[in-house]
Amino acid sequence: MKQGGTGPVMPGSFNPGLIAGGIAGVALLLWLSTGFYIVDAKEQGVVLRFGEFNRISNPGLNYKWPSPIEVVYTPSVKSVNSINSVDLYSLTKKTDAPDNRFMVTGDENIVNIEFIIQWKIKDAREFVLNTRSPEPTLRSAGESVMREVIGQTPISPIFSGENWQDMSTQSQKILQALCDNYKLGIEVVEMKLQKASPPVEVNEAFQDVQNAKTDESRLKNEAEAHRNDILPRARAEVIRITQDAQAYKEALVAQAQGEASRFTAVLSEYEKNPEVTLKRMQLENMKKVFEKNQKVFIDPLIGKNILQVLPQLDLKKTEGK
Repeated sequence: MKQGGTGPVMPGSFNPGLIAGGIAGVALLLWLSTGFYIVDAKEQGVVLRFGEFNRISNPGLNYKWPSPIEVVYTPSVKSVNSINSVDLYSLTKKTDAPDNRFMVTGDENIVNIEFIIQWKIKDAREFVLNTRSPEPTLRSAGESVMREVIGQTPISPIFSGENWQDMSTQSQKILQALCDNYKLGIEVVEMKLQKASPPVEVNEAFQDVQNAKTDESRLKNEAEAHRNDILPRARAEVIRITQDAQAYKEALVAQAQGEASRFTAVLSEYEKNPEVTLKRMQLENMKKVFEKNQKVFIDPLIGKNILQVLPQLDLKKTEGK
């Protein structure tokens, strides 16, 4: 047995190199085991190798080289996220910043606008690599787009809400174009205008204007109701008067035609026998005269001694006594 500086190696003796190698092997196995990861059904795995895109991993159990060789991000590509403009500075943590919801309209008025953006991821690779802070970025872009749309619209339709749907659709299209241009990997599901109100300083005057518009609308409705009540009755009265006039016209025409026919008939008889016709006409006229006046008949045989000129007496009153 040799004697040396390290001494003889006896079976079962302590070997530091072997133990260190075993520890290193276990550590390597543990490090390699950290490469297993699970991608949820709503997610996609974006694997970066040394900071560069390497591959997309599908839902389920997957493996990558442990960090720092490969890093995986698992954004949810099926969830719909929402950003409210009221949460403007809660996203950027600028709590001391002024209220940025005030916007200038197309006719140079100031309004307080609140809107909401709903979005989801349509390209996980672009979303991970090109977007550091997606929500603040999308919120800032949406605010810029809304300012552009509000700046092209007068204040009246903004407050009345009559074209909110068109404004929301236009804003969504512009914002989607910006996201596609900057390759953010974001799909804008909806951009919706929620509220429009005047600044507090002019709120009282604005309420007066709104009340005046309400009164105007009410008076218009009342006038329209009165009109709808009067016109049918007036039309009915016009129809009745027209029908009465037409009936009176027809009666006069018929009467005139009858008189003309009678005159023609009399004329025809007169031409045949003038004396008889004249006598008949005289008798008819006498009949009409006697029918309308009081009459006293005196028999000439017994009335020789009666005074022919009678006093003007009311015979009707005399008969009644």
